[in-house]
Amino acid sequence: MKEQKNIELFDYYAGVIFAELIDEFPLPKDLNAIKLTKNDINADEVNKHTAIVFFTGIWLRDNGFIRLDGAYSSQKVLSGAVLSYKGLEILKQVPQSIDGKSLGDNLKEAVAVGKDELIKSAVNKIFAYSISALANQF
Repeated sequence: MKEQKNIELFDYYAGVIFAELIDEFPLPKDLNAIKLTKNDINADEVNKHTAIVFFTGIWLRDNGFIRLDGAYSSQKVLSGAVLSYKGLEILKQVPQSIDGKSLGDNLKEAVAVGKDELIKSAVNKIFAYSISALANQF
């Protein structure tokens, strides 16, 4: 398996986190980074993937997509994670250029199928939409 770049892993794991949280909304959920890592990675990549899951969650929090009650780096746990208003609104959007489904529904389908490229593509659409929405505010 080809080693993926950190940004590719970020896109993938952001999608996994969003899919976990949209299914639980509005209830908070504890996210254990180890449990969210891919099953098909080499043993020597587990620590890298776990760290990327954890810090992807931190980035999503810092940029207003999710809220956290706590983040415990020694255990790689994001406690009380829930979509923020911004995160929920973006995931509920139905851009005209796609199949009539919300960005969140497309993301959940991609995660269910488990294809990395579909997940990364869905996440890129979500971030592109959020940038576009932000630009329209100014």
